[in-house]
Amino acid sequence: MDYIWDAIKRLFIAIVNLVKKIFRDVINFGRDVVGWFKKLALDPRRHVPFITNTKTLKEMIHDAPVVDCGIFAAVYDEQSDSITNGVLIEADELDSETLSQLRKGDDGITVLR
Repeated sequence: MDYIWDAIKRLFIAIVNLVKKIFRDVINFGRDVVGWFKKLALDPRRHVPFITNTKTLKEMIHDAPVVDCGIFAAVYDEQSDSITNGVLIEADELDSETLSQLRKGDDGITVLR
């Protein structure tokens, strides 16, 4: 997972203001996460969709935005070794499915394949 963290760090250093931001009362995993990834038409041979908790993101990357509750969803492109899409979804709370998915993560990153 270090390679994904390195790509995330490069993303925030290079284009921190270009990350799309969404606010929800409650993050709904199916609507807000799965729905967002489906719109991207990813190539499973090269794109790795993943999520991380915003608190973990801030711990790992000091330039990351401060968010009390939310997730960072993005796509790691294995071919270019970069993050190709990213969205910061802020919320008042996370639904049970989002919490369940985040618990499955390794080193704070949950790969969604």
